[in-house]
Amino acid sequence: MTVPSSGPAIAAIVARLDLIPDHDVIDGEPLDTPQQRYLCVYDQTGVAVRRKYTGRAGWLYLPVQVSVVTRTLDGLRGSVKAVRDALLDWPPVPGATPLVEDGTNPILTEGEGNDRRLTAPITLHCYLPPEEN
Repeated sequence: MTVPSSGPAIAAIVARLDLIPDHDVIDGEPLDTPQQRYLCVYDQTGVAVRRKYTGRAGWLYLPVQVSVVTRTLDGLRGSVKAVRDALLDWPPVPGATPLVEDGTNPILTEGEGNDRRLTAPITLHCYLPPEEN
């Protein structure tokens, strides 16, 4: 048994978010500011969960953050709802636990005037199953 990889799960999350209309989905930080609402997916490599008796790595705890970025508060609320509808209670790969929301952080405001952006970070996690050799 080997420790699972987070790569396929993150690819599945990005693909699922890409189905939300009128949003750009970016795996990480955007290079340029997109023209429409956008979602940035940030992940870590995950933390291997050790088995109690053998000490071998089994499941992988995978924390994920989706930063929702819009120009209006109403747009932000709608986008956050769309992200939750798409991801919550959905396992990103076969055998994984469904994604659950750990919480949201305060809304961040950047820019001024016509270049105002609101960001709502949503933190989630799931457990990825062990991979068989």
